[in-house]
Amino acid sequence: MGGRGGEQDAGTGLRLQGRVPNGHDKTHALALNDVALSPPIARRDPHFAFLGHTRHAAVHGLTGDSNAVRRSLSHAQDALGRADLAASRPVWITAFYDQSELDSLALAAHLAAGNWQDAEAHAHRSIAQRCDATQRSRAITTVRLARAQLGQDDLEPAAPPAASTTPC
Repeated sequence: MGGRGGEQDAGTGLRLQGRVPNGHDKTHALALNDVALSPPIARRDPHFAFLGHTRHAAVHGLTGDSNAVRRSLSHAQDALGRADLAASRPVWITAFYDQSELDSLALAAHLAAGNWQDAEAHAHRSIAQRCDATQRSRAITTVRLARAQLGQDDLEPAAPPAASTTPC
């Protein structure tokens, strides 16, 4: 994929490769994620801007910068709140990127930063809002919930969610 899409994929690629924590790659990943906020569509449509802000939160989570995670997630929440959810958009964004997914992405960023209580709170909110059609997302969120509880040394509540998750 070329152009801006390829650059966005590169930022995600750095996170997936675990290359973000050193200084150069953090700066590079954040610069690449800035691209997600720069296309005209992200400036015109807050629903697309919210995606860019969640990308920033993910990078900040991997670097352990809890304040930056919260700041990026606050921007994402504000953008989603401004979005006209009835506007015509591609199916991939309208079917998947909603408040439940924002909470799921916040969960992942807080897990990466080791913010167990914040992660658990987002997990509960995400699960409560998930529809039955998103079983895979619900399973991922449930496993992450168990991880957040384990991070708080909360073994008893973590066991049932982890055990209830079935492969999709």
